[in-house]
Amino acid sequence: MGDGPQGDYLPITSGELTGDLDVDGNITATGDVAIDGTATFSKGLELGSAGVLKLIKGGNGTGDTFTVDDDGTVRIGGTIPTDPNVLLATGGSAEFAGNVDIAGNAISGKEQGITLRSNGSIYAARTDFNTPVWRGYTVGSTDITSEILANGAASFAGDVVIGSRGSKWLIRESNGVAMLIEQTRRGQIEPRTQKVRDLPNELDLIEAALNEVMAKLKMTPPAGWPVWDGQSEVATDNDNA
Repeated sequence: MGDGPQGDYLPITSGELTGDLDVDGNITATGDVAIDGTATFSKGLELGSAGVLKLIKGGNGTGDTFTVDDDGTVRIGGTIPTDPNVLLATGGSAEFAGNVDIAGNAISGKEQGITLRSNGSIYAARTDFNTPVWRGYTVGSTDITSEILANGAASFAGDVVIGSRGSKWLIRESNGVAMLIEQTRRGQIEPRTQKVRDLPNELDLIEAALNEVMAKLKMTPPAGWPVWDGQSEVATDNDNA
């Protein structure tokens, strides 16, 4: 730096260095440092004095690119800064133009892990079929509100609403019987009609009514008639079955 023997030297005030620069200590610059040109829209590396880092290998801000803005936002690949392939924001959010694999590529069960696809689909794969690929909780509680296992089994703590042929149906259990209750949307999904049928009780009523009719008609079976036990006639050899 400054005057010296014949060769390439960097003047104290200004100038251009055409050869190599070997520095044993730190380099401090109050302005921007550009290597192979300013990297704003061209090929090169730029260290900005405001905390900006730009590394662009392609022209016009495309190709292999990497930038760090003065607020710490990182943009990688794609068109910088308008449409990067990867964006890591200082607030903690992230955007990826392609798929995101966590632990492995879970598409079609290739590997154990989770794959977030750019088309909006989510894949999860486990090596153990009896382990969950999804679990839902409420904040502050360890109780599982919903669960889907790798083998396809599912459980839900609340009601389940399904859609079929333009209608919505609520699945509800009553006395061990699953019922479908038709729903309608009026600001929110709410029950419209509840057609609950107690089939065992209805059969009991029908049997009692038939017994009354038989008694009034005096059509009681003669004593001693064999009672069919539900087996085939061949098996029992019973012509009266």
